Amino acid sequence: MENQDNNQKKSSVLGKTVWTILILIIFIGAKTYMSNSSNGHAAPALPQGLSSTDDIMSYLGKHKKSNDQISLESAMAQFNYSSDSDIQEQLQTDPVIFIMKNKDTGRYVFKYKSHYVYLVKEITDFYSDGSSSFIYFVAGIKKDEDGKLYVKKLNAKKYDDSNAKDSDGYSIEDYNNYYGMDEDE
Repeated sequence: MENQDNNQKKSSVLGKTVWTILILIIFIGAKTYMSNSSNGHAAPALPQGLSSTDDIMSYLGKHKKSNDQISLESAMAQFNYSSDSDIQEQLQTDPVIFIMKNKDTGRYVFKYKSHYVYLVKEITDFYSDGSSSFIYFVAGIKKDEDGKLYVKKLNAKKYDDSNAKDSDGYSIEDYNNYYGMDEDE
């Protein structure tokens, strides 16, 4: 009888141990799976960020560095076509600023180097065959510890944009009228 009680206790302890180890393995595996963006299946653990392109455009317009980046690219594109009023008009009134959406998360936040950023595509040239060229730049979703907003122009030919897709587009005219920083600010 005593031998049977000992066997039941051993069996009960062994069962609890197996269940505990199994639960730990499942928890660690799920946590690793969800945080590992390199497995191609799980979305990387990124901050939420702003949830609408209008909010992001307002955010970009309120910060001098991102506003200057948009304005500089627009001015350079306009200058390049100073003798072609049709393309100048197109650069002003057609959608040329796009807030990119992360295909993996369905949100607008990306990770670039050690920063969580919004990825912005700005068309800089229109061609007669209907194609265009563009630049990318990133803007941090919040200011860094030094109190500055991280803004960086990227090389569009070298940047891997396979997980990014265009979302709503904005014209320079729209940006200047509704989102951009006034020159007096």
